[in-house]
Amino acid sequence: MEKITTELNVGTEEYSKLKTRYEQAKEETEKLEKVEREPEQDRSVGGCSEGVINTRWRRLQRSNSLVFRRLTINWIELSNKSAGMRTCPFRASKSISHLSSPVEAYEITRQNWIADMIGKFRWLSEELKARLSTERRLKEQADWSQKRIRDVVLKADEDKEYFISELDKQSMLLDELSSTKERIGIKRTNRILTTSKLFRIAQLTTHLETSTRALHATAEALDDRQKVLEEFEGLRGEQRERDKLHDKYVRYKERVGSIRRELQGAKSIAEDYRQESLDASNLSTRLLESLDRILVLKQTAETSTVSRHTTD
Repeated sequence: MEKITTELNVGTEEYSKLKTRYEQAKEETEKLEKVEREPEQDRSVGGCSEGVINTRWRRLQRSNSLVFRRLTINWIELSNKSAGMRTCPFRASKSISHLSSPVEAYEITRQNWIADMIGKFRWLSEELKARLSTERRLKEQADWSQKRIRDVVLKADEDKEYFISELDKQSMLLDELSSTKERIGIKRTNRILTTSKLFRIAQLTTHLETSTRALHATAEALDDRQKVLEEFEGLRGEQRERDKLHDKYVRYKERVGSIRRELQGAKSIAEDYRQESLDASNLSTRLLESLDRILVLKQTAETSTVSRHTTD
């Protein structure tokens, strides 16, 4: 559109120049017509012969024809460039050379040609205004579309940042859940180990209590047997029975020592889990106290047996 506008301005300037030349040629033609209408003597007085006048007439006729042809060609080119027109009321071949005089050619074509040019210039002006309005509207639409695209891009960037922040939060939450699950698993494993050890302690405690009761029963039996032996000191095989009782006592002593070692191991395990199982620690203490009482009873029984052997 800018190129067409520039060409239109150039064509308008060239048209103005050609129009000026045409006006000058018109004035010269009018002068010649005036001279032609003067009497023969006036022309002779003027110092111009008929041959000279005819020569000037032909020269002006050719000049006028060239100017008119040039104007016509320029207007055709201008019309074709600006509006895509292929035809024009004026043709380059439409010359005024066949007319009798330039004045006649000018009178025939001047009004129609000027009116046609004014109409075409008006049409070109309206067309240019319409195209400028269309370009302005298209530019406004393009600006609006570009602004809309920028808004959409900004909105997309904001949504992207929001989703990224949400993903980061979800990732942090998953990490926290994973660490919590791992801690729970460790606590569960420790609880299982503690439970198994407490169960083992309970088993040892039960076994120790059973052994303690058996030892008490054995001690009582030994006391009863000792009384029986005292009553039947004279019977045959008393020493052999004592040896058997002594062997049985030795076996019980070894059994109590084994139980004591197991209790010591259980006590060390219970000390490691003292914060989690206070009841197990208290139970081990009671078992050790029971074991000490058993050892006291054992030593008492041993002392009694030795004293009886000494008496015998």
